[in-house]
Amino acid sequence: GIDIVTLPDRTRYQLGEEFDPDGMVVQASRSDGSKIQITNYAIQGFEKKVGMQAVTISYQGFEKVISVTVVDEAPESISIWSLPTKMSY
Repeated sequence: GIDIVTLPDRTRYQLGEEFDPDGMVVQASRSDGSKIQITNYAIQGFEKKVGMQAVTISYQGFEKVISVTVVDEAPESISIWSLPTKMSY
């Protein structure tokens, strides 16, 4: 089988963003009981729509599901870091 040892760094996404597996650690169990870390797993089920989603991580017929949230939130504020060099046109 497989196990999700560490969830991805991000499990909350803004609407329109892609799923990012960075930080996720997935292990596969061998027949002798040993475990190996794998990176060639497949990811399915992430959709660019608002709400909780079940994302399936699969490897050689084994699957695990993780939950992620997609939100559509307006920014709380915006900031100007530096003024333009040209102020008159």
